[in-house]
Amino acid sequence: MVTTPPIPQISWPESADPAAEQRVVGRICTLLAASLPPLAPGQARLLFALPTPAPYDAAHAALLAGLPAGMQIRSLTWRPHGRCYLAEGLTVWPELVPRMFRLGPPELTFLAVQGPCRIGAPAATLLQAMRLTLADQRCPDVAAHAGLHFDSGDLRERF
Repeated sequence: MVTTPPIPQISWPESADPAAEQRVVGRICTLLAASLPPLAPGQARLLFALPTPAPYDAAHAALLAGLPAGMQIRSLTWRPHGRCYLAEGLTVWPELVPRMFRLGPPELTFLAVQGPCRIGAPAATLLQAMRLTLADQRCPDVAAHAGLHFDSGDLRERF
């Protein structure tokens, strides 16, 4: 019998309180990272952020504006769903998560994947890894994955 892990109570704060946001970001990133095995040599951890298309497509430039120097968040076109966003490494994830929640209705899926793919891989390779993982199909570029789905700012599903 397959059991799913319990869903912790995590909600994005409705107020613009930076301390509350950082606590929630910490819980999200910790939960995703703890769901993955230790990194093997040659592996990376990527975080896909999959928002509902509106209003994120219109806010695309704002999402990527003002990133700290050297920090990369990549945008990929995911048709017919719009765009998805991608960050590599645990130090970048805390930058991506709040940006996603602040820009629109907080219906988001975060998918953490671990494997040989890196953020600079061809878009087709990254999108295939994401699609196959979401469809629960084997992908050679994904050794492990963890996901969280938020609706109206509340964690609703853990996979």
